[in-house]
Amino acid sequence: MKAFIISTILFALLISAIFGNALYVKRVSERIISESEQIQKENYEPKLANDLEKYWLKHRSFVGLSVGHEELDLISQTIISLKACCETGSIADASVYVLILQDAAEEVGRHEEVSFENLF
Repeated sequence: MKAFIISTILFALLISAIFGNALYVKRVSERIISESEQIQKENYEPKLANDLEKYWLKHRSFVGLSVGHEELDLISQTIISLKACCETGSIADASVYVLILQDAAEEVGRHEEVSFENLF
């Protein structure tokens, strides 16, 4: 009976960890999207691009626990390119990188949605 109780508790903890991870990744991707929209609204201010890069560097390693390195590298490279375009004043290129970044962040968030098929 003890083994069953311990197994049930471990199973509940595992399910909680899965939901927590999915919520975390979803929150990070939504924050990236909202900050990139803010960069657009503020006419590609370099300080906002720097803040976005700092945020991403802070959360990249934790997101990397459940997201593939291709998606992580795409987001990282896009943020670096966006930052460079904002610093040089290249609005046309920066707007393209904002769209690429938003698409990549949406893709990461979409892949981390919890469903019955993902659990079992």
